[in-house]
Amino acid sequence: MSPRPQENVRYSPEIQEQTCRDWCEREGHTVVTVVKDILVSGGSSSRFDSIFSAIEQHTPDIFVVSDLSRWTRDKPSRFWAIKALLEDQGVSLVSVAEPWLDNGQPFGDTITTAVVEGNYQERQILRAKTSAGVRKAW
Repeated sequence: MSPRPQENVRYSPEIQEQTCRDWCEREGHTVVTVVKDILVSGGSSSRFDSIFSAIEQHTPDIFVVSDLSRWTRDKPSRFWAIKALLEDQGVSLVSVAEPWLDNGQPFGDTITTAVVEGNYQERQILRAKTSAGVRKAW
């Protein structure tokens, strides 16, 4: 879950967790652990360490995220590489907001790639705005 704690915001950690818990209950899954990456940058190279550590410790069959932008805003190639690492360990990635993810629907991978690319482009825009704001402040 990410980003920084906020109240009444769609992406607040509390709302993300509850969204995932509600999905698991509705679909008949048991939550075995919750991975929180609060205050961990989406660009941090170690941000998946806690996820893979939890998978190794709890051996789940699925990993649920509230939506793909909370999972990664990397380039699609990085998304697919990390998703493959999960699958190599027998873990499926489930996105509550994107139920078409990995459900075998025609063009599912194409749609997923487009959404992940959109998330990546959004990250690039936010990065540019942040950099401009920092330069302006100095």
